[in-house]
This record gives sequence, structure tokens and C-alpha cells, in this order.
Amino acid sequence: MPVNKVYSAFGLMLLGSALSLASVFAAGNALQDAITDYNHGQYAVGLKKFLILEKQASSSAMAHYYAALCEQNLNQTSEAKSEYEWILANGNATLKNYAQTGIDNLGRRSASNRGGSFAPAIARAVAPSAPVASAPSRDGGVKRILEFSTSWCGVCKAVAPIVDETKSKLPGVQFDNLDAEDSQNAALVAKYQVTAYPTFVFLDRSGNTLLRKVGGPRNADGFIRTIQAFGQ
Repeated sequence: MPVNKVYSAFGLMLLGSALSLASVFAAGNALQDAITDYNHGQYAVGLKKFLILEKQASSSAMAHYYAALCEQNLNQTSEAKSEYEWILANGNATLKNYAQTGIDNLGRRSASNRGGSFAPAIARAVAPSAPVASAPSRDGGVKRILEFSTSWCGVCKAVAPIVDETKSKLPGVQFDNLDAEDSQNAALVAKYQVTAYPTFVFLDRSGNTLLRKVGGPRNADGFIRTIQAFGQ
């Protein structure tokens, strides 16, 4: 083969490699951009981007996972379940664990929507955490409630009047609202395994955890009944 043709072929190979790398980097940037939308609660905007990214092999699995999270927060339950099932069939081990947790959460959300005193929460894309079960208080019932929220959490803002009403009716209970994204609260976020907003943690006089409840109260009366179930 003539030397000029060899160089030409080699140049085309280099060009193809460069374009391929550029495509990978572009996909990575686009994925991060969409994740930023999700983390700021812009689920509809992020979802459109994730659905486009699903067609790109370099970011497909993560795009499917975040698309499911967006759909879950937009109450598009069947679509979210389909995305999680795709990950169970095609994702890596870590994402499969997250997807199974997502499907479990969809089941709990469905049950919650049929009744109960708490509404669904806004989830984050993080590893699943172990639940903290409720237990009878031997130390005077609930004396302090920690509410973990964020500035962009719509559910948190919606339940604020309910929390305020509950506070006014239960002066013996201390309510603390904590910004989960503030680095000063990072230790408490880790301690109480906060992975969705809002999360309420009920503590007794000694600081023992009585209940960790994910989601917002539907009304003050129901919230008060939940608190008083641990004694007074």
C-alpha cells in the first residue's frame, strides 16, 4: 500500500478515535447536567434529558435509573417501574440493588396513597438504608422531632403549615427543621440514614430513636396521633 494511503488510513483512525472520545465526554457532561436538574427538583426537565441519554450506550444504565427516579417523583409509577425493571435486567450489581429498592418504594408509595397519615417523600439517588422501626417509649414519649428537608423540596414546603399547626398544639415537643444539604448537618443525615425528603425522626427524652418516618404528614390531626402513640 502506498505510504500516503497508509497515513491517510491512520489519520482516519485517529479522527474516528477522537470523535468517539468526544462523544463519550459529551455524554458524560449531558448526564451530569441532567442529574443536576434532578437534584434541584426539576424532574420533568431532567426526565426529558435522561430519556435522550438512554439511547447512548455510554450512559444508558445511569440514565435509566435517574429517569426512574424522576418518574417516581412525578407519580408516573408504571413508567418508573419499567425503568427499574430494565436496570434489573441490564444494570450492574450496584444499580440492580438501587432498582430493587426503587420498586419496593413504589409498592410502599402505592400503599401510602391508599391511606395513612403521611404522604410520599421526594427521594434522592443514593444507596438504600436500613429502616428504623418504631418502638414504645419508656422515657416520656416523643420529646423532640427532627425534620430533614431541603430548599427545593416541594413536599417539605407543602407540609410546613401542617408541621406549624402541630407544633402549636404540642408545646411539649421540640421541633427542629434541618437542611439536609447543609454540611453542618452531615453527621445527623448519616446517623439517621436520611435518603429522602422530608424525613421525620422522633426522639424521646434520652435521644433514643422512636420512629423514622419518610414523607410528609397529610394533616395535623394524623400527625398528632402518630406522635402521641408513643405516650406523653
